[in-house]
Amino acid sequence: QEFAMELEFLEVVPPERLVWQNVGHDAPGAVGPHNNHMTVTLEALDGGARTRWHLVTRFKSLADRQAAGAIGFAAVLEEGTEKFADVLRELAR
Repeated sequence: QEFAMELEFLEVVPPERLVWQNVGHDAPGAVGPHNNHMTVTLEALDGGARTRWHLVTRFKSLADRQAAGAIGFAAVLEEGTEKFADVLRELAR
């Protein structure tokens, strides 16, 4: 299943940090997670041979977080992360 998402990047610090937020999901009738703020930090390991990434998502309220959970937000992130890892493994070959 695909979800249309509009993102606004708030901070880009190559190669260590990306910060963005979803926009437009608070509109009446919108489908998808409520507006949230996401931060990815990247850390080089083994002299740059590997990279650790850490993702933090912040919601405006606990109710927004629960609503996102109810529509499978965590599962979508997990699936996207797995697909991203597959792409990186393919590029490493």
